[in-house]
Amino acid sequence: MIFRFFKIFICLLLCYINIGCTDKPELVPEGANPPKYDKDFVFPVEYKKNLSSAWTTDVNSLNTLLVENIGRYPVRNIQVANEWGSRPDNLTFTDIKGKEGFFRIGKNNGRWYFIDPTGKGNIIRGTQDVRPFNDSHYASAFPGGDAEWSKKTGEYLVKNGFNCTIYGGLYPVSMPSEIAENILRPNNGANKVAYMEVLFMLRTFIWQSKANRSFSFDDTKHNRLYMIYEDDYLNFIDNWARTKCALYVNDPHFVGYMIDNELNHKAYNNQSPQRGINIYSILENADGSLTGSRIRDKAVEFWKTQLKEKPLIEITDSDIEAFSAVVADDYFRTTTEAVRRYDSNHLILGTRLYDQNKYNKVVLQACARYCDVISINYYNTWSVENFYVNNIREWTNDTPFIVTEFYAKGADARFNGAPVANNDGGGWIVRGQKERGYYYQNMCVGLLKAKNCVGWLHFNYRDLNLNGDITNKGIVSLDYKPYEEFVEAMKVMHVNTYPLIDFFDGK
Repeated sequence: MIFRFFKIFICLLLCYINIGCTDKPELVPEGANPPKYDKDFVFPVEYKKNLSSAWTTDVNSLNTLLVENIGRYPVRNIQVANEWGSRPDNLTFTDIKGKEGFFRIGKNNGRWYFIDPTGKGNIIRGTQDVRPFNDSHYASAFPGGDAEWSKKTGEYLVKNGFNCTIYGGLYPVSMPSEIAENILRPNNGANKVAYMEVLFMLRTFIWQSKANRSFSFDDTKHNRLYMIYEDDYLNFIDNWARTKCALYVNDPHFVGYMIDNELNHKAYNNQSPQRGINIYSILENADGSLTGSRIRDKAVEFWKTQLKEKPLIEITDSDIEAFSAVVADDYFRTTTEAVRRYDSNHLILGTRLYDQNKYNKVVLQACARYCDVISINYYNTWSVENFYVNNIREWTNDTPFIVTEFYAKGADARFNGAPVANNDGGGWIVRGQKERGYYYQNMCVGLLKAKNCVGWLHFNYRDLNLNGDITNKGIVSLDYKPYEEFVEAMKVMHVNTYPLIDFFDGK
């Protein structure tokens, strides 16, 4: 009897142990919360394009995913990172590009990273136009001037997990030393922040070089890329690169150069095909404005040698795309060659492709041939598009990309007691700061799932005021008050960046 009871007890105990092993939850890492869900919990978020339109949802915003709602993921509360905001562990990298002691790129376990100057894997989490705006709001908020602003701002950024900035401006300049000391080396140098800049090479050429043009360039009807064949273009960009690269060439905090911003290889929103790089429109020259121009010379040469002088009416979309590919290649080749002549220490980060251009195969391929990283201003989608991420990988031989603009505006934002206009820009409007955080986390989670994404830069540091038209793009208001509910959601995303990578990659 006793033996039988003991036998039954042992069997029940073994069954209990087996059940426990099967159902035992994963160990929760130190400093983390237990997972809330076994499967991803998604929910709808309303948005609209402008204040006059109706609130809506789509297939993407119906499936908004936050960090805390990722199934079986234990959310971390404390960031574990080195002084650069990089992974503290020692990863082994392959396919490395860049110079040791500066920011490089490399691949680990099939995933791309920036590599910081100490050799650690880094995912950029940044914001831009981080500079003083010397107006009455600035003077009121920071009576101590640039020293007070930069100290408080640098500490605030790293406290909330940001590890990269852009100083910004239409003409890149060296960050003033007093500001650089606090923004790039906050907390008395205990932390280090990276930065990057836009060179605006072609735009500056158009603005500053108006003599001896082969045609009368009109920005309202001519594509800016027409100008790369002008006689003085190569000399101009060489001088521009020599002057601007000298500002950054020896700085280990500097990640690299974005060459230009939002060039239209394709017409914006496909509304006016002739505004793209369209060989048919160039050859037809309906208004005569391109007669004798260098771009028309280039098109005629292509028409004769590649299209065998076929009648214009027979020119196909494939022919138009083939010529567009030549122009894109010439643009990326000449600009990157100019930069590399004067700076071999830093990376070249593309041109912040946007609209239809970012989806265009020949443009992405041309960018990848000459740039280390493809930069994308990612608008008009609530979630990261898996097909697009896969296209970038397949079309560019797995060149990594970084998202250099994205944002949502809160309809609850007010200034001096009145709602802000929120008319400017391509970002969604959502109901409030909490929903801005939802959008941010949903986009960034999607980016982290993409092994070819090396980070993102939110647009913008501060709300913008364009002639009285205020837009809620910033992490701080016009009078420098942080949007704490939004920033807290950003911090959660930043703190969990590396643990999420390991979670998604099955480490």
